Amino acid sequence: MHAHDLLGMATVLTWHGPSLIELPRPLPERALEDYWTASKCRLDRWGHELRLIRDEVAPLFGAPPMDWRSVSALCDEILTGEIVTRLWTGLLRLHDARRREITAEPIARSVLQGHVEARHRVLNLILKSYGNDSYEAAALNRLRDRCERWSDILLARFAVTGAVEDLAHDPLRVRDYLEEWPATPSDESKQTRAALLLGSFSEAFPARPPLTANADLNGRIAQSILAIFPPETFANLANPLLQRLQKSSDADIDVDFDFEESESHAAPPAPTHELPHPTNWWQGWLLRQNLRRPSWPSTWYGESWN
Repeated sequence: MHAHDLLGMATVLTWHGPSLIELPRPLPERALEDYWTASKCRLDRWGHELRLIRDEVAPLFGAPPMDWRSVSALCDEILTGEIVTRLWTGLLRLHDARRREITAEPIARSVLQGHVEARHRVLNLILKSYGNDSYEAAALNRLRDRCERWSDILLARFAVTGAVEDLAHDPLRVRDYLEEWPATPSDESKQTRAALLLGSFSEAFPARPPLTANADLNGRIAQSILAIFPPETFANLANPLLQRLQKSSDADIDVDFDFEESESHAAPPAPTHELPHPTNWWQGWLLRQNLRRPSWPSTWYGESWN
C-alpha cells in the first residue's frame, strides 16, 4: 500500500471514529497486536534507514548537498503517516475512557512515541539541508507544515468527545476547529461542513511519490485498523475509498515478515568489486542491499508540492 493511500485511512477514522468510541465491547486483541507488530517493524526499518543516511552512506559516498529526490519517499511516508498514528492514538484513548479501562491506548501511544522520534530525525535532515539551498528540503518542510495542520484539524473531531489536545502539534488549533465538527449525528448542518472539510483534506496532498518505502507494512497497518471496527460499520457502504484501501492492502500484505529479524540493526553488506559503481549515495545503498528499483523520475518532485 502506498503511503498516500494510507492517508485515506485518516478520512475513515475521522468519519467513522465516533462509532468506535461508543462501542461497548472490548476491541479485538489480535487486530491490536497486528497493528503494534506491523507498526514496530516499520519504525525499525525507518530507524535503520535514517541511521544509514546519517552515519554511513552519506560519509561513504560524500554527497553534500543531500540528494532529497532519493530519500523523499522515506521522509514522505514518515510525515504523512503521522496523521493516522495520532488519530488512531486519540481514538483508542477515548474508547478506553468510555469503558473506564486502559488497554488499547498504551499500544497506540507506544507506536506514536516511536513515530515522533522518526519525525524528529527527518526534521534534522531538513534543517541541515537548508544550508545547501535545497529546494527539495524546502518542499518537504512545506509538506511537514501541511501534515501538522491537517493532523490537528482532524484531531479536533475527537476533541468534541474527550481530551486529546495533548496529541496535537498545536492544541490551540484543535480548539479553533472544534466548531467545525458535529457533536451529534443529528446535527445535519455540521455533518455537511465536516464532509466538505474531509473533501478538502483529500485534495490537500496531490503530489504522490512514484515509490513508497514500506508498502507491505502500510498494508498490514491499514488492514489491522479496519479489522478493529465492527464489520457492520462498513457493511452497507459502497465507498470507493474503502474499496481502494482494501484492494491496496490485500495486494501488499501477502509479504510475510519476521518481527524478530526486523529488530536487528545489522549493517548492510559491504560493496564488492562485482557491484557497479554508484552514481550517488542512495543508489549505492540500494546496490548494497541487492535491491533493484527503477530510477527516480526527475520531474515528479516539483511545484505540485506547493
